[in-house]
Amino acid sequence: MYRYRAYDLLVASELELPEWTPTDDGQAPDLVVCLGGVPEPLADPVEARVTWAARPGLWRQEVPGVARYSVHGAGAEIRVEPTSGSATDVRAFFHDGALAAALHARGRFVLAGGAAALPGGAVAVIGRAGAGVSTAVAELARRGHPALADHKLVVRFGAGGPEVLPAGPTITLWPQSMAWLGLDPEAFPPARDGRPPRRVPASTGGGEPVPLRAVVVLQRRRDADGAAEADRDGAPRGLRVFPTDPHVATTAVLRTTEQRRILGGLGLAREHFLWAARLAGAVPSVRVVRNPKVRTLEALADFVEEWAAEAAPAAVGA
Repeated sequence: MYRYRAYDLLVASELELPEWTPTDDGQAPDLVVCLGGVPEPLADPVEARVTWAARPGLWRQEVPGVARYSVHGAGAEIRVEPTSGSATDVRAFFHDGALAAALHARGRFVLAGGAAALPGGAVAVIGRAGAGVSTAVAELARRGHPALADHKLVVRFGAGGPEVLPAGPTITLWPQSMAWLGLDPEAFPPARDGRPPRRVPASTGGGEPVPLRAVVVLQRRRDADGAAEADRDGAPRGLRVFPTDPHVATTAVLRTTEQRRILGGLGLAREHFLWAARLAGAVPSVRVVRNPKVRTLEALADFVEEWAAEAAPAAVGA
């Protein structure tokens, strides 16, 4: 068994997961990853899509040419049965699908986004694919703010309010983003075989949960609702900044929930809606719409640093 620490979980795994931080902690694991033993397709799913089906207590996915996956009970066990996929692709679908299902089942809430640790606490950057979330987190990390998560942002409510659970120390970046950051794509391993994105190491600043103090909802202009509204005074060129209220923030969280259709199959949709509303009321948020035709990387990172310094003290508890 390989042993890792990720998302504040001790993981014992028969599948090697180099994206995560190894540990020699000999305590009983919170999550076990086993090779083999994936059950037959579900005959009575509550929710089903092309590759997966779910009912409370069981989630099953079959990725043709790669592997089969299943999540059991309250997210304490993941089973992986490789078929003809490479080790890289088997791990990629493990992280994208099975892991999200297990974390949801455990009562952790998984958003499509990332986070960095700034002086006032964690600042989350959430958004749909293509919004530039990973690039923003990478630029913040380059400026010395530890990257807590990328692609899969996991949040829980602790005694003092919402907190980010750090993931593995890698960020997935496309070649164009790597060029903006001065990185050579050929120097890093692919996130999937035959695909351009690469996994780039990043400092996480340790593995302890970090209080979440602010949320930035990042959008491309063509994806944004109300993009014709007036810009906030002083917004950098290529960015439009809009204040949010709890209703807007709740909608943004729901829209960026990672693999959100899983929730219905696992019987967790209601709990997730209540959690999203709770998060929206607990921390300040802002919506930033970027113009994809204008390079906004530095301006966006500048804005996040400045806005978080103002917004973090206003964060309230759970």
